[in-house]
Amino acid sequence: MSSSIRQTLSPDGAVVACHWRKRIEGWTLDGDQVHSTLRGRMGLPLLGHYWDEDMVLDVWTPDKRSIHQREAAA
Repeated sequence: MSSSIRQTLSPDGAVVACHWRKRIEGWTLDGDQVHSTLRGRMGLPLLGHYWDEDMVLDVWTPDKRSIHQREAAA
């Protein structure tokens, strides 16, 4: 999956993953486990990460520059 994401993602694109951190009946993984797996397999720079008691959100992009660096270069 992650190799196909990298191959098809445009240079200015982003992959956003957001999951509940609580256990969901019928699902084998919780959000923390999903994001841990994604971080190990994505192969893209992690642009942003947010988590709270309920959810976790990660953003990966092919461009490792920060938002500030991207805006300053424009």
